[in-house]
Amino acid sequence: MATYTYGDPPSTSIDFVRLYAQITDVSNAAATAIYSNEELTVFLNRNAGNVYLAAANALEGQASTYSRQEGAETSGDGQSVDYKGATKALLDSAARLRELAGGGVAISFR
Repeated sequence: MATYTYGDPPSTSIDFVRLYAQITDVSNAAATAIYSNEELTVFLNRNAGNVYLAAANALEGQASTYSRQEGAETSGDGQSVDYKGATKALLDSAARLRELAGGGVAISFR
């Protein structure tokens, strides 16, 4: 069973990945959370425990999901989403986290 936690203030590696990736809302987690603790642990393990790089992976995963949406904007529930803009913002944030980590592969969006 997947778990979803966030400590405020953050105290664990999972908490810091959620903080840096801005995915701290775990209320009603099974329905709304983007990543479970177990998925974030995979990102941490792939990056030797580096929370900045793990958060960058999480943001890049979100960007990948947005980039596959049809059209630049989709309306639903009276809201409009600019998927192209959101994808760029997520990848820009991931690049900044990689810089904070001291390197890593940067992904650019055009």
